[in-house]
Amino acid sequence: MTATPKWEFEKETTKNIEVVNVNLNRLKVDAIDLDCGMPVYLDATKEVDLSKVDVGEAYMATVKVYRAPITPQLEKQWMKTTKDNPELLKGIELMKNSGEAKPLYKFEIISLAPLTISS
Repeated sequence: MTATPKWEFEKETTKNIEVVNVNLNRLKVDAIDLDCGMPVYLDATKEVDLSKVDVGEAYMATVKVYRAPITPQLEKQWMKTTKDNPELLKGIELMKNSGEAKPLYKFEIISLAPLTISS
């Protein structure tokens, strides 16, 4: 049996992002969060026309934020599926050894607007 996260809606917010990759078939956007410089992976609703999104451009994304606890079942599944990938395994081990059970987060784009960056 496959364990899946139990996503719960947390809030709606905005993120300033620079788009790195768009997957039209899976409705996924890989981006850099411009406020913290970290990668962020976003799902998109069907209402967002990703065909009009340009890689390398900056946008203000309105997103729904969901969170889910890391359960023992999820952790066990991760360990099983990453046993042949040392990099992923190392990441999971670091997360486990941090001493705190952090939740998982998922971001879903509900709208995008071009972002004008002042110099």
